[in-house]
Amino acid sequence: MKPYVQTVLNKKSVSEIGFSQCHEHLFIAAGKPSSLNKFLQINDYNLTKIEVEEFKKNGGTLLVDAQPLGCGRMEENLVRLSKQTGVDIVASTGFHRLDFYEDNHWIFKFDETELADIFISEAQDGMFVGTDQADPKIQLTARAGMIKTAVSPNGIEFRNEKMFRASAEAQRQTGLPIMIHMEKGVDPFQVIQYFEERSVPLNALIICHLDRTHHDYYLHKEILATGVFVEYDTIGRFKYHDDTTEALLIENMIEAGFVRQILLSLDTTQERLGTYGGSIGLSYLLKKFLPYLKERGCPDSTIDILTVENPKQALLIGKEIERKARK
Repeated sequence: MKPYVQTVLNKKSVSEIGFSQCHEHLFIAAGKPSSLNKFLQINDYNLTKIEVEEFKKNGGTLLVDAQPLGCGRMEENLVRLSKQTGVDIVASTGFHRLDFYEDNHWIFKFDETELADIFISEAQDGMFVGTDQADPKIQLTARAGMIKTAVSPNGIEFRNEKMFRASAEAQRQTGLPIMIHMEKGVDPFQVIQYFEERSVPLNALIICHLDRTHHDYYLHKEILATGVFVEYDTIGRFKYHDDTTEALLIENMIEAGFVRQILLSLDTTQERLGTYGGSIGLSYLLKKFLPYLKERGCPDSTIDILTVENPKQALLIGKEIERKARK
Protein backbone atom coordinates (compact mmCIF):
# COMPACT_ATOMS: atom_id res chain seq x y z
CA MET A 1 0.00 0.00 0.00
CA LYS A 2 1.17 3.51 -0.79
CA PRO A 3 2.04 5.76 2.17
CA TYR A 4 -0.97 7.52 3.67
CA VAL A 5 -2.22 9.76 6.47
CA GLN A 6 -4.80 8.13 8.74
CA THR A 7 -7.72 10.39 9.61
CA VAL A 8 -10.77 9.50 11.68
CA LEU A 9 -12.80 8.92 8.50
CA ASN A 10 -10.35 7.29 6.11
CA LYS A 11 -6.83 6.99 4.77
CA LYS A 12 -5.66 10.01 2.82
CA SER A 13 -3.02 10.02 0.11
CA VAL A 14 -0.30 12.67 0.22
CA SER A 15 -1.91 14.55 -2.65
CA GLU A 16 -5.10 15.00 -0.60
CA ILE A 17 -3.40 16.77 2.32
CA GLY A 18 -3.48 20.57 2.39
CA PHE A 19 -2.91 23.23 5.05
CA SER A 20 -2.47 21.41 8.37
CA GLN A 21 -2.03 22.25 12.04
CA CYS A 22 -0.43 19.27 13.74
CA HIS A 23 -1.18 19.93 17.42
CA GLU A 24 -4.58 21.18 18.49
CA HIS A 25 -7.18 20.27 21.10
CA LEU A 26 -10.65 20.29 19.57
CA PHE A 27 -12.45 18.59 22.45
CA ILE A 28 -11.51 17.70 26.02
CA ALA A 29 -14.17 16.20 28.26
CA ALA A 30 -14.63 17.39 31.83
CA GLY A 31 -12.45 15.31 34.12
CA LYS A 32 -9.03 15.16 35.73
CA PRO A 33 -7.30 17.57 33.30
CA SER A 34 -9.99 20.24 33.81
CA SER A 35 -9.80 19.77 37.58
CA LEU A 36 -6.19 20.92 37.32
CA ASN A 37 -6.81 23.67 34.79
CA LYS A 38 -10.32 24.90 34.02
CA PHE A 39 -9.30 25.75 30.46
CA LEU A 40 -8.64 22.07 29.74
CA GLN A 41 -12.33 21.53 29.14
CA ILE A 42 -13.47 21.96 25.54
CA ASN A 43 -16.73 20.08 25.31
CA ASP A 44 -19.26 22.27 23.51
CA TYR A 45 -19.74 20.61 20.13
CA ASN A 46 -21.33 23.61 18.44
CA LEU A 47 -18.66 26.07 19.58
CA THR A 48 -15.86 23.82 18.36
CA LYS A 49 -17.72 23.26 15.08
CA ILE A 50 -17.85 27.02 14.48
CA GLU A 51 -14.09 27.24 15.12
CA VAL A 52 -13.37 24.45 12.64
CA GLU A 53 -15.70 25.90 10.01
CA GLU A 54 -13.85 29.22 10.31
CA PHE A 55 -10.53 27.35 9.99
CA LYS A 56 -11.78 25.76 6.76
CA LYS A 57 -13.12 29.08 5.45
CA ASN A 58 -9.64 30.57 5.85
CA GLY A 59 -7.95 27.74 3.95
CA GLY A 60 -7.36 25.02 6.55
CA THR A 61 -7.87 21.38 5.61
CA LEU A 62 -6.48 19.17 8.42
CA LEU A 63 -6.20 19.30 12.21
CA VAL A 64 -4.50 16.90 14.61
CA ASP A 65 -6.36 16.43 17.89
CA ALA A 66 -3.58 15.77 20.39
CA GLN A 67 -5.68 14.46 23.30
CA PRO A 68 -5.12 10.70 23.75
CA LEU A 69 -7.50 8.14 25.19
CA GLY A 70 -8.19 7.93 28.91
CA CYS A 71 -7.90 11.63 29.72
CA GLY A 72 -10.65 13.50 27.95
CA ARG A 73 -10.49 12.49 24.30
CA MET A 74 -13.94 12.77 22.72
CA GLU A 75 -13.54 10.43 19.77
CA GLU A 76 -17.19 10.30 18.73
CA ASN A 77 -17.26 14.09 18.53
CA LEU A 78 -14.13 14.04 16.36
CA VAL A 79 -15.77 11.69 13.86
CA ARG A 80 -18.99 13.70 13.78
CA LEU A 81 -17.06 16.96 13.43
CA SER A 82 -15.03 15.74 10.47
CA LYS A 83 -18.14 14.46 8.71
CA GLN A 84 -20.06 17.70 9.23
CA THR A 85 -17.28 20.18 8.39
CA GLY A 86 -15.29 18.34 5.75
CA VAL A 87 -12.07 19.05 7.65
CA ASP A 88 -9.73 16.09 8.02
CA ILE A 89 -8.99 15.20 11.65
CA VAL A 90 -6.18 12.98 12.88
CA ALA A 91 -6.88 11.52 16.33
CA SER A 92 -4.30 10.40 18.90
CA THR A 93 -3.78 7.21 20.83
CA GLY A 94 -1.01 6.92 23.44
CA PHE A 95 -0.78 8.77 26.76
CA HIS A 96 -0.45 12.24 28.26
CA ARG A 97 0.98 13.75 31.45
CA LEU A 98 0.60 11.43 34.41
CA ASP A 99 -1.27 14.02 36.48
CA PHE A 100 -4.07 13.85 33.89
CA TYR A 101 -5.05 10.42 35.26
CA GLU A 102 -6.52 9.40 38.62
CA ASP A 103 -4.22 7.21 40.73
CA ASN A 104 -6.40 4.15 40.13
CA HIS A 105 -6.64 4.67 36.37
CA TRP A 106 -6.21 1.60 34.16
CA ILE A 107 -3.18 3.14 32.45
CA PHE A 108 -1.17 2.60 35.65
CA LYS A 109 -2.45 -0.97 36.10
CA PHE A 110 -1.80 -2.30 32.61
CA ASP A 111 1.65 -3.60 31.74
CA GLU A 112 3.76 -2.68 28.72
CA THR A 113 2.35 -5.41 26.49
CA GLU A 114 -1.25 -4.58 27.34
CA LEU A 115 -0.67 -0.90 26.67
CA ALA A 116 1.05 -1.60 23.36
CA ASP A 117 -1.84 -3.83 22.32
CA ILE A 118 -4.30 -1.01 23.08
CA PHE A 119 -2.31 1.58 21.12
CA ILE A 120 -1.91 -0.82 18.18
CA SER A 121 -5.59 -1.74 18.20
CA GLU A 122 -6.59 1.93 18.17
CA ALA A 123 -4.47 2.39 15.05
CA GLN A 124 -5.52 -0.79 13.25
CA ASP A 125 -9.06 -1.58 14.45
CA GLY A 126 -10.58 1.56 15.93
CA MET A 127 -10.53 3.88 18.91
CA PHE A 128 -11.88 2.82 22.28
CA VAL A 129 -14.65 4.88 23.86
CA GLY A 130 -15.40 5.67 27.51
CA THR A 131 -11.82 5.16 28.67
CA ASP A 132 -11.60 8.07 31.11
CA GLN A 133 -13.21 5.91 33.78
CA ALA A 134 -13.45 2.37 32.38
CA ASP A 135 -10.97 -0.07 30.87
CA PRO A 136 -10.75 -0.01 27.06
CA LYS A 137 -13.39 -2.44 25.74
CA ILE A 138 -15.83 -0.82 23.30
CA GLN A 139 -14.41 0.36 19.98
CA LEU A 140 -15.42 2.56 17.08
CA THR A 141 -14.28 1.81 13.55
CA ALA A 142 -12.59 5.23 13.38
CA ARG A 143 -8.85 4.86 13.87
CA ALA A 144 -6.12 6.92 15.49
CA GLY A 145 -3.38 8.30 13.26
CA MET A 146 -0.93 9.57 15.88
CA ILE A 147 0.72 8.19 19.03
CA LYS A 148 0.83 10.86 21.73
CA THR A 149 3.49 10.64 24.44
CA ALA A 150 4.38 13.05 27.25
CA VAL A 151 7.45 13.33 29.43
CA SER A 152 7.21 14.10 33.13
CA PRO A 153 9.07 17.08 34.60
CA ASN A 154 11.84 14.55 35.32
CA GLY A 155 11.76 13.14 31.80
CA ILE A 156 11.27 9.42 31.27
CA GLU A 157 10.96 7.84 34.71
CA PHE A 158 9.70 4.69 36.37
CA ARG A 159 5.97 5.56 36.28
CA ASN A 160 5.82 6.37 32.58
CA GLU A 161 8.66 4.27 31.19
CA LYS A 162 6.38 1.33 30.39
CA MET A 163 4.16 3.74 28.46
CA PHE A 164 7.11 4.90 26.39
CA ARG A 165 8.13 1.30 25.72
CA ALA A 166 4.57 0.52 24.65
CA SER A 167 4.55 3.57 22.37
CA ALA A 168 7.79 2.49 20.71
CA GLU A 169 6.39 -1.00 20.12
CA ALA A 170 3.17 0.45 18.72
CA GLN A 171 5.13 2.66 16.33
CA ARG A 172 7.19 -0.25 15.07
CA GLN A 173 4.05 -2.31 14.48
CA THR A 174 1.88 0.40 12.90
CA GLY A 175 4.19 3.03 11.44
CA LEU A 176 2.25 5.83 13.15
CA PRO A 177 4.20 8.99 14.00
CA ILE A 178 4.94 9.71 17.66
CA MET A 179 4.21 13.13 19.14
CA ILE A 180 6.26 14.03 22.23
CA HIS A 181 4.99 16.58 24.75
CA MET A 182 8.13 18.22 26.15
CA GLU A 183 8.53 19.81 29.59
CA LYS A 184 10.84 22.59 30.71
CA GLY A 185 14.12 21.30 32.12
CA VAL A 186 13.92 17.90 30.39
CA ASP A 187 16.77 16.90 28.08
CA PRO A 188 15.17 16.33 24.65
CA PHE A 189 18.07 14.12 23.65
CA GLN A 190 17.15 11.68 26.42
CA VAL A 191 13.82 11.11 24.70
CA ILE A 192 15.22 11.04 21.17
CA GLN A 193 17.91 8.55 22.17
CA TYR A 194 15.32 6.43 24.00
CA PHE A 195 13.29 5.93 20.84
CA GLU A 196 16.38 5.56 18.67
CA GLU A 197 17.62 2.71 20.87
CA ARG A 198 14.25 1.00 20.35
CA SER A 199 14.49 1.16 16.55
CA VAL A 200 11.99 3.96 16.04
CA PRO A 201 12.98 6.00 12.97
CA LEU A 202 13.77 9.52 14.06
CA ASN A 203 11.73 11.09 11.25
CA ALA A 204 8.72 9.45 12.91
CA LEU A 205 9.16 11.72 15.96
CA ILE A 206 7.49 15.11 16.43
CA ILE A 207 8.93 17.10 19.34
CA CYS A 208 6.46 19.69 20.70
CA HIS A 209 6.64 22.82 22.86
CA LEU A 210 10.39 23.44 22.54
CA ASP A 211 9.64 27.04 21.65
CA ARG A 212 8.33 27.63 25.17
CA THR A 213 10.41 25.14 27.17
CA HIS A 214 13.91 25.47 25.66
CA HIS A 215 15.09 28.86 24.43
CA ASP A 216 18.60 28.08 23.18
CA TYR A 217 18.84 28.37 19.38
CA TYR A 218 21.88 26.12 19.34
CA LEU A 219 19.97 23.39 21.17
CA HIS A 220 17.12 23.61 18.65
CA LYS A 221 19.59 23.19 15.79
CA GLU A 222 21.20 20.19 17.48
CA ILE A 223 17.80 18.59 17.96
CA LEU A 224 16.77 19.21 14.35
CA ALA A 225 20.11 17.79 13.19
CA THR A 226 19.04 14.37 14.52
CA GLY A 227 16.32 14.22 11.85
CA VAL A 228 13.21 14.65 14.02
CA PHE A 229 10.37 17.05 13.28
CA VAL A 230 10.03 20.01 15.66
CA GLU A 231 6.57 21.49 16.07
CA TYR A 232 6.42 25.12 17.17
CA ASP A 233 3.15 25.94 18.91
CA THR A 234 3.83 28.94 21.16
CA ILE A 235 2.27 31.20 18.54
CA GLY A 236 -0.17 33.75 19.92
CA ARG A 237 0.64 32.55 23.45
CA PHE A 238 1.59 35.89 24.85
CA LYS A 239 2.01 34.75 28.45
CA TYR A 240 5.19 33.05 27.19
CA HIS A 241 6.44 35.49 24.55
CA ASP A 242 5.31 37.67 21.66
CA ASP A 243 5.02 36.65 18.03
CA THR A 244 8.21 38.50 17.11
CA THR A 245 10.17 36.18 19.38
CA GLU A 246 8.47 33.20 17.75
CA ALA A 247 9.13 34.52 14.24
CA LEU A 248 12.81 35.07 14.99
CA LEU A 249 13.15 31.47 16.18
CA ILE A 250 11.47 30.08 13.07
CA GLU A 251 13.51 32.30 10.75
CA ASN A 252 16.72 31.27 12.49
CA MET A 253 15.96 27.57 12.06
CA ILE A 254 15.04 28.08 8.41
CA GLU A 255 18.29 29.93 7.77
CA ALA A 256 20.16 27.05 9.43
CA GLY A 257 18.78 24.67 6.80
CA PHE A 258 15.95 22.95 8.69
CA VAL A 259 12.93 24.27 6.79
CA ARG A 260 11.81 20.71 5.93
CA GLN A 261 11.50 19.67 9.59
CA ILE A 262 9.45 22.49 11.11
CA LEU A 263 5.72 22.25 11.85
CA LEU A 264 3.47 25.08 13.06
CA SER A 265 0.41 24.85 15.29
CA LEU A 266 -1.38 26.56 18.19
CA ASP A 267 -1.93 23.91 20.92
CA THR A 268 -5.33 25.43 21.59
CA THR A 269 -7.16 25.36 24.91
CA GLN A 270 -10.50 26.87 25.91
CA GLU A 271 -8.56 29.96 26.97
CA ARG A 272 -7.45 30.54 23.37
CA LEU A 273 -10.45 29.42 21.30
CA GLY A 274 -12.41 32.48 20.21
CA THR A 275 -15.84 30.83 20.21
CA TYR A 276 -15.31 29.84 23.86
CA GLY A 277 -14.47 33.45 24.72
CA GLY A 278 -10.74 32.93 24.28
CA SER A 279 -8.07 35.22 22.94
CA ILE A 280 -7.37 33.99 19.39
CA GLY A 281 -8.92 30.95 17.65
CA LEU A 282 -7.95 28.09 15.36
CA SER A 283 -7.54 30.47 12.41
CA TYR A 284 -4.89 32.64 14.10
CA LEU A 285 -2.07 31.10 12.07
CA LEU A 286 -3.88 31.69 8.80
CA LYS A 287 -5.25 35.14 9.58
CA LYS A 288 -2.51 36.72 11.70
CA PHE A 289 0.78 34.90 12.17
CA LEU A 290 1.50 33.70 8.63
CA PRO A 291 0.74 37.13 7.13
CA TYR A 292 3.13 38.54 9.74
CA LEU A 293 5.84 36.09 8.64
CA LYS A 294 5.28 37.20 5.05
CA GLU A 295 5.61 40.85 6.05
CA ARG A 296 8.98 39.93 7.55
CA GLY A 297 10.11 38.47 4.22
CA CYS A 298 9.12 34.81 4.41
CA PRO A 299 8.08 33.77 0.87
CA ASP A 300 4.86 31.93 0.05
CA SER A 301 6.88 28.89 -1.03
CA THR A 302 8.39 28.58 2.45
CA ILE A 303 4.99 29.02 4.11
CA ASP A 304 3.71 26.18 1.94
CA ILE A 305 6.57 23.93 3.06
CA LEU A 306 5.89 24.65 6.74
CA THR A 307 2.13 24.20 6.62
CA VAL A 308 1.46 21.74 3.79
CA GLU A 309 4.53 19.78 2.71
CA ASN A 310 6.02 19.16 6.15
CA PRO A 311 2.76 17.94 7.73
CA LYS A 312 2.35 15.54 4.80
CA GLN A 313 5.69 13.96 5.68
CA ALA A 314 5.35 14.14 9.47
CA LEU A 315 1.94 12.44 9.50
CA LEU A 316 2.72 9.91 6.79
CA ILE A 317 2.42 6.21 7.56
CA GLY A 318 4.63 3.97 5.45
CA LYS A 319 7.19 6.63 4.57
CA GLU A 320 10.82 5.83 3.94
CA ILE A 321 12.52 5.54 7.30
CA GLU A 322 15.43 7.71 8.26
CA ARG A 323 17.76 7.06 11.14
CA LYS A 324 20.27 9.66 12.25
CA ALA A 325 22.42 9.07 15.27
CA ARG A 326 23.08 11.96 17.60
CA LYS A 327 26.39 13.62 16.83
